[in-house]
Amino acid sequence: MCGTLQKKGTGSCPSAYTRKDKLEQAVIRKIKDHILTYENLKELVSLVNEEMDAAAGDYQERLNVISSEIDNVNQRLERLYDALETGSLQLADRHPESSVSGNVRSS
Repeated sequence: MCGTLQKKGTGSCPSAYTRKDKLEQAVIRKIKDHILTYENLKELVSLVNEEMDAAAGDYQERLNVISSEIDNVNQRLERLYDALETGSLQLADRHPESSVSGNVRSS
């Protein structure tokens, strides 16, 4: 709706009226014909795939770091278990303020 028609009322605007649904259909048709072409969509898919590949690489790097940290912790735990089982390390040796019975250190 034009400003003149709003201010002055019916008959004040010499422009022809355009139906909303017809205008929307024409705009959508033009978008499909000129923007949503096969080549443009193919390029868009290619760009999205590149972004996803880059993100997947970043996540894989993070996963590798975390897996390495988990392996390190598991190796340390295994050494501690071995030391406890062989008697070369007593639990009290590791934490003198707590005992095997589970007493919590007092502060």
